[in-house]
Amino acid sequence: MSGRAFAAEKSIISHDYPNHPGALSRQVDAGTKSTLALPLLLDRRVIGVFLFGSRKLGHFTDDHVALMEAVARQLSPLLENAKLQQTLAVTDEIARIITSSLEVAEVFEQFASEVNKLVEFDRIIIHAINEQAGTSIVKFRKGIGPPGSEVGSVRQLQHIRSLDLVTTSKTVVVNDLADSPRYPLDKEYIQAGLHLAFVVPLLSHSRLVGALTLRIRQTNAFGIQA
Repeated sequence: MSGRAFAAEKSIISHDYPNHPGALSRQVDAGTKSTLALPLLLDRRVIGVFLFGSRKLGHFTDDHVALMEAVARQLSPLLENAKLQQTLAVTDEIARIITSSLEVAEVFEQFASEVNKLVEFDRIIIHAINEQAGTSIVKFRKGIGPPGSEVGSVRQLQHIRSLDLVTTSKTVVVNDLADSPRYPLDKEYIQAGLHLAFVVPLLSHSRLVGALTLRIRQTNAFGIQA
């Protein structure tokens, strides 16, 4: 499946992996029931393939795939980042992650650990965004912060920074929330001591499907003007 995704430059899904013609016996023996092979593109060139596995039949829905494709788009430039290229151990570890067959939650966990070696964040959250419903659903969370953002929890977009992405689809950097607490949740993060917000849009076919948010105690940690 990885070879097909690489050649086709698009995601390949098997909802019933044990009955897939190209199923590998070691993956079937490990309990893999469905798989997603997702190409990693940079400048229209495939530089790798994510291979996700699940122990559930039909696990990878269209919405699920769209979110993972969007995360992959954010990872591609990261792999080309000069700082990352100089950190060979981290590069090797991310390469291992994206070529492994893992549950999506495991991939998010390991990805977050590797990102933290490059950017020392205090909290990371991956949201799935439903613009029509005006909601954001937490898909992954790691680090300190206010309560109420457990995996599966739903927030109204009007209450969180991700709302800015709906109108601009551009990365949002707030160097110090105390200077501009525009949303109700901002006050909770300020109280938790997380002053810097770095919110990256996750896009699939030019459609906003989610957000990757880093929260950091230190203000102006990136030296970027909002």
